[in-house]
Amino acid sequence: MGCHPKPTKKQRIDRAIITFSEHQNYMPEIKIIPEQYNEIVTDTILDSSIRVRIKNYSHMNEAIVINKSEEKLEEQYRIISSDIQVYFNDNKTITATINANHISKEFKTDQFWDNANIQYSWLNQEQSTKDKVALNITLYNPLLDLHKSLTLTIDKQGIKTYSEETKFI
Repeated sequence: MGCHPKPTKKQRIDRAIITFSEHQNYMPEIKIIPEQYNEIVTDTILDSSIRVRIKNYSHMNEAIVINKSEEKLEEQYRIISSDIQVYFNDNKTITATINANHISKEFKTDQFWDNANIQYSWLNQEQSTKDKVALNITLYNPLLDLHKSLTLTIDKQGIKTYSEETKFI
């Protein structure tokens, strides 16, 4: 009969911890982007007859969740929306809230939109005229790690037209 030393109390505790840890569901680290509420408001006057107000802000209770199991990480990208108000000759032509979900309806077949989120929207003064305003919108899909840039044109009647500018990584 062989003589095997009995495990010490410390060895038994260490083995119990290892066994317990192996049977537990691992809780991933959660990274929230942006960490806090963000809001940026710009108010621009063009040609003294056009005024554009844009408010970009993050939603605190809505997010795109990306699980990176190999890194044991969960990234939560807060949904970003843009509130837009356009005035032609002091008459409010349009008030709209846009986010990637609204925009995706214009581009139904592209899988980019499944996890897309606005990064920022701003007035493009060079493309704007006395009859229309042009807004640039940058979007990001964290799952595909892909960006897109769009132009939203709003005319005096409040008609919105989207056009895709570029895809870039």
